[in-house]
Amino acid sequence: MKDNLLALGTLLGYLLCGLVLVGVNIPIPHPEMIISALFYGDVQPTVITLPPSFLLQLYFVGLFIGAFTSGNLGSYCQQVLYQWDIMIASICHGTKFRSISGIVGQRSAENQLRYKAVEKVINTLFHWEHDHCQRTYHWERSKGLV
Repeated sequence: MKDNLLALGTLLGYLLCGLVLVGVNIPIPHPEMIISALFYGDVQPTVITLPPSFLLQLYFVGLFIGAFTSGNLGSYCQQVLYQWDIMIASICHGTKFRSISGIVGQRSAENQLRYKAVEKVINTLFHWEHDHCQRTYHWERSKGLV
């Protein structure tokens, strides 16, 4: 039974992700409808729709908060954010398995001026890791991704 519920949850997650990426507004019950049903027994079917952009923003806020936690949740959130990073780098730079930080580190090492400025911003965001972009570039190079 537990496996069936987990499978159903996974399928619903896939469906919701697909609907959000396609741009479908997601209807949810209005909070007043739930309160009326619980306390007054009066059910007036009303829904509000959440735009996909709001759901994506909520998702990323949750990922960013989760990335700073410890344990499985922190690891999961960090991995998902890293995969988004790789996807965005692939779209913007046409690379395969490279991250934005690694690309910026490489181009900054090649003395491309605009990437030196971007590197400063990214390194500031990752202030707990000294020289984040250069370290990422060298790590990607050691893995044969460059």
